[in-house]
Amino acid sequence: MPFLFACPHCQSQTLVENEYSGLSGDCASCGQSITIPDFAAYGPPELQESPGTRSPNWLRWGAAAVLVVVAGGSIVFAVARIGGTTLAQVQLNRMRQRDADNLSAIAKAFNAYAADHGVYPPSMVADDQGRPLHSWRVLILPYLGYPDLYNQYDFDQPWDVNADAIYTIPREYQGLGGVGFTFDAHYYLVVGPGTLFPTSTSSLGPRQIDDGANKTVLLVESRQGNAVTANWMEPVDLDIRGMQLTIGGGTGTEIGGGYEDGAMIATADGRSHFLRSNASPQEISALLSPAGGEPLPDDILD
Repeated sequence: MPFLFACPHCQSQTLVENEYSGLSGDCASCGQSITIPDFAAYGPPELQESPGTRSPNWLRWGAAAVLVVVAGGSIVFAVARIGGTTLAQVQLNRMRQRDADNLSAIAKAFNAYAADHGVYPPSMVADDQGRPLHSWRVLILPYLGYPDLYNQYDFDQPWDVNADAIYTIPREYQGLGGVGFTFDAHYYLVVGPGTLFPTSTSSLGPRQIDDGANKTVLLVESRQGNAVTANWMEPVDLDIRGMQLTIGGGTGTEIGGGYEDGAMIATADGRSHFLRSNASPQEISALLSPAGGEPLPDDILD
């Protein structure tokens, strides 16, 4: 649970994860030495209302007053330093590592699926009229370690009917960018001509990658907003034909959006990388192409 800690010297406020309780450092605002309260040492909190206001409650931990950030709140501060690293940077590193772990796990599941079927799962399964029914996120569940959830899914019903009956989401489909629990997907395929997924219902396989699996994008993170925000079961992905091929672009249909300086992606070899925001549209296009033979800088991916 995150807490809002106030510097006792300058009253600057910092969003602090519970794991940092008890640590000491310098306030990045006033430079004075501070110690984050060891919340657990005070035992269970006593819930009290903040005087004169109905907005977030205060928890009294011994002599320390800490404001709880409720779900849906927008209070985010980054003023304390622990060991010379801002708490905001620590949180950012945690987000990147979570995305990296998730993307690698999903990419490995894709390759396990391809080992059985010869090709990667399609972006979606459609009915005879071409209407979207099921997402790749459901198709790879057994390869991701969720056979029971896969068996719970009713393939005779479309995804939205299943969404009304299934109230869980695999950990690997969740990032750390949102507030509270969410069923929204964070990771997407890029589909369309020249990609590993030429159409929404067709896909290539590892043997059809000529450019090198380590330089061919398989999955991307995208948190740009409503245009790509989808329930994890919804068969929605990014279509290259409507993209500007930028990182974190403003159209709501671009790669990234969770980081100011780049985006997390996974390549077909099962590894995750950070693609910097200064990558050109030509370089991004080359990374999305499995067989274009385009030259790429050796350091294009971190």
